[in-house]
Amino acid sequence: MFADDTSVIINEPCLTNFESSLNIGFRIVNKWFNFNLLSLNLDETYYMHFITKNKSLTKINIDNDNKMITQTNFLKLLGIAVYNTLS
Repeated sequence: MFADDTSVIINEPCLTNFESSLNIGFRIVNKWFNFNLLSLNLDETYYMHFITKNKSLTKINIDNDNKMITQTNFLKLLGIAVYNTLS
């Protein structure tokens, strides 16, 4: 069984702490999914880092069982287009 459109929000101003919190949060969510007999399709799992327009995007390494989670600047959530600059 798969769960569609699951979202997790992490609020952390420090980039190093953000990356660590994101990795920890992803592992917790993944364990919860496994415990409840759900699974994440890692080929369709993305993360988005919201930034201001004048700030450059920094690459963050998020992985699960040696599979990297892809960063995206744009996604469609329930038919609404969301950009990482919220523009």
